[in-house]
Order: sequence, then C-alpha cells, then structure tokens
Amino acid sequence: SPQLSARGFIQRVEHPVAGAASYPGPPWWMGPGGGWTTGRAPLLGEHTTEVLCNLASLSATEVAALKGEGGVR
Repeated sequence: SPQLSARGFIQRVEHPVAGAASYPGPPWWMGPGGGWTTGRAPLLGEHTTEVLCNLASLSATEVAALKGEGGVR
C-alpha cells in the first residue's frame, strides 16, 4: 500500500542468501528506536561458534572438531 510505505511501515531487509525482502513493521509506534525490524534472520549455523563457546563453555578447538565431524554447522 502506498500509504503504509509512505508512513515507513514497510521495511526493506537485506539477506545474504534470499536477497532483499520487504517486511511489515509493528502496527504501533513505540517512540525512537523501539519496535522496528533491526535486521535479517540469521543463517543456519551462523552463530554456532559464538553460542557454543559463550553458553556451553566449549573452546574454539572443540567447536571446530564438532564442525569437522558434522555434529554441528
């Protein structure tokens, strides 16, 4: 809708695999910086190392071994 686009409701998000896409924003305004799309969805396995190192306390070497064995992406 031209009206929704003019009001900034429709947001364009870039994705490295799927390309650019338009998404609707939230139906209400929460003030500056609140409630709008901040980015794309992560790729499968994009944060695996970060999550396993920071939350599961694995070393980077252990994560690399799991990736090499096909246990994680």
